[in-house]
Amino acid sequence: MDSPAKQTGGSSLVVSTEIPGDNTTPATNLRPPLHRVKTVHFGAQAPWDEQKNDDITHDQVFRLVDLEIDEESICSGLDCHRRFKVKEGYEMKDLPKFNDLTRYDIEEAQEMRLWNFEVGRLVAAVKSERPVLLEGPPEWYGPADSDGYNRMHIMATTMRYALDVCVHDNELLLLEHQPFLMSRDSFAGSYRNLIRDFDPDEGVIRYDKQIKLIKNNDEAYHSLVNYVTATLARVLTRTVTGKFWVENCIATVAKFASKLKVLGHDLPSAVSRTMEAQNDVNARLGELYPSEPNPLLARAAESGKRARGDTGDIDLMDTSGARYFLVVDSFSSGIVSLLSSSIKHLHWDEEVEQTADLFETSTVIYHSGFRQQMIHLCQERDGAIGAGADVNMTRCAGMIFDVCREIWSEMPSVEGPVGEHTTLIWNWTGLTRTGDLLPSVPGSKTWVSMKDVISGFVPYIVFCGNAPDILSHMGRAIIHFSDPTNPPKFFNHQACLAAARIRTTQYEKRRRQTLMPRNIKFQNVYDTAMAQEGALAGIQGDPTGPAAEALRRRHRETREKYRRAIDQVESWVLDECTVIITSLWYSYIVLAVVGILVGGGVALLAAEDRIVGVDPSNLTVLVWTAAGFLMVYFKSRRVENWPWRDFLQGRVVCRSVSEVHAVTKIDPQDLMAVLLRFEPRVNLQKSGPFRALFLRLSDGGFSIDVPPTVDAATAGGRIFVGVDSPNGPALVSLEARARESYTSHDQNDSKKDGVGLLCRDFVDPASYPMPAAKGADASGSEDGARSGSNELLPLYPLCTNASSWHKVKGVFVERALFC
Repeated sequence: MDSPAKQTGGSSLVVSTEIPGDNTTPATNLRPPLHRVKTVHFGAQAPWDEQKNDDITHDQVFRLVDLEIDEESICSGLDCHRRFKVKEGYEMKDLPKFNDLTRYDIEEAQEMRLWNFEVGRLVAAVKSERPVLLEGPPEWYGPADSDGYNRMHIMATTMRYALDVCVHDNELLLLEHQPFLMSRDSFAGSYRNLIRDFDPDEGVIRYDKQIKLIKNNDEAYHSLVNYVTATLARVLTRTVTGKFWVENCIATVAKFASKLKVLGHDLPSAVSRTMEAQNDVNARLGELYPSEPNPLLARAAESGKRARGDTGDIDLMDTSGARYFLVVDSFSSGIVSLLSSSIKHLHWDEEVEQTADLFETSTVIYHSGFRQQMIHLCQERDGAIGAGADVNMTRCAGMIFDVCREIWSEMPSVEGPVGEHTTLIWNWTGLTRTGDLLPSVPGSKTWVSMKDVISGFVPYIVFCGNAPDILSHMGRAIIHFSDPTNPPKFFNHQACLAAARIRTTQYEKRRRQTLMPRNIKFQNVYDTAMAQEGALAGIQGDPTGPAAEALRRRHRETREKYRRAIDQVESWVLDECTVIITSLWYSYIVLAVVGILVGGGVALLAAEDRIVGVDPSNLTVLVWTAAGFLMVYFKSRRVENWPWRDFLQGRVVCRSVSEVHAVTKIDPQDLMAVLLRFEPRVNLQKSGPFRALFLRLSDGGFSIDVPPTVDAATAGGRIFVGVDSPNGPALVSLEARARESYTSHDQNDSKKDGVGLLCRDFVDPASYPMPAAKGADASGSEDGARSGSNELLPLYPLCTNASSWHKVKGVFVERALFC
């Protein structure tokens, strides 16, 4: 590593990693005072600027006119199980077949015709300038009321069961031939879902659940499959460049579409056949594991050996055709996850008491306030709340939102007073490369037909939830094993702020009937400041009106506030336990004043008896005493311990938040937000009474002696969600800091011990005095705020204990503190 003395340029954050006890003094130690031994410099652009493209992102922006798809080439590769091209001039033949339809009374010739038909349909949908909408007359789907939502639930439930059969079939194939590629969680989950709701021995569904519409079931179900797969194909082809990605994605989606339609015709029979296939595999594996009572489980255990480093007998297995399994499984597992996510909220959760047409769901991509750091925050249909901040994931979410806007702009809308309806509102605001706001483009739709609801809901569901994160991980995984000489890359989509909300009539009625408390502690995602100001979700109607301009102004002020805070932090040295700040002017002024007083005392001594009636020695003693007092006072008033060496060199060693505030006047909450946001990159150990929000903890570390507010925690990437646990109300944290993948807190969920933060003492918290918010003191008086009074804020203690809950209440927004 180059010595810090060689670093040049603008301001930089300096993280010191001085080794205690290292008394060596190499020649490179001859440097300005602030350059420490073994320091690491994080430049102004390197750690903070997330806009810089990495090696997997292409400079190219997606344009439909540039999209080239060879339908004939895709169709010729559909039978890759018969011949798979490993390298130029080398093929493998007669490999196991994924997404096999022959098990379900489809002949191979007919199977190939189905695949070719689906490829043609998807290619046409992807190339179309106008987005594909849901097919069929509105009568198939019903009105946008309870009956219509129940119809949608039935079709989505059928599709979910069919996807479970697809997953079970493919994981069985991997279990037998390449166990270290299989996903035991996916296999166990699909098996559990099918056995719970179907009786494979009798070939019937349990509890007489309805899985088919009374009228036009096959037509409506096939239309839903067509629409979901066509929307997903448009999303996939706009994500990553290259023939390898596009052709494999379309071929895989086409095979799934064919199988979903075939399985949906007779689900109970399909479940029985996939369970028979499992028994056959178990019998064949019995020859390899003669001493095992359940060879299937023994084989599944092999799948975890490679990850644990315990290969055992796995090295003796036949791994021929490994690339075939790797390529096909990577595309299949990624796309089946996207399909599952795409229909996740078309059906309601049968384990949660939830009325079919009573819900609000919202999703935003908002700016955290820090340089180009975007956060994807979602509230799903069942009330689950999730967030993620990975850069590539938020890019994928922005691209998906572009697809959503294309579809929504083509859809009809009902104007004027209507009966039962569903409302969609959204707003999009582009960002320049420097982060400046472009004009906002808001929109809204009102639908009274379930056909329109499904058409608008499907792309929204792909935008809401973990689909962008799945897409990002899938793209990264496939890029890694593609041709290194011409690898596919992610398109470089324009950064944007985005917000969308879907709400039903029943929810609006319930909301009007519910009395809102004066002190609101929890809000839906769309109502929070993160959405209204951070994503500009509050801009509706006229995007240039006074209300819109006020929101844009507050958005810019927040970003400017954190820009100034980061500029300050970047000029400091962050040691392992201290923050070292340059303060030459302060030291020099104090030394100059003291020097003048000392010099004046000497001058008085030189006066001797020239001043009649005055003893110069007494005045000298008095002046020198004053000089000493001023030196001690000004040296100790800002920090508790200021070594002479650091004082004379013009640097202040701060050991707490309050000391940094005393030296720099930086807002303590802004400082803690910066430290929270970039904590993974800075080796600053924390201590003190209010350190619970931080991860790097040490008894002798930098003291967090000011309690962080909820706003500081949120800005720092810890979003707290209210839940109802068996022990009463509680708070659970969501991680949304830099490069965090998407995580969510669902209904009937839990957290492990040591993972995330939890507040169990929520009902009766302590209180702590803090400066009153601008405009009001604790009693609501503006005069109190101007006079500098304090207000008592609730102080919530945090821990990392394990916990469970049965209900998610909303995002925690109370003006409160954490300890």
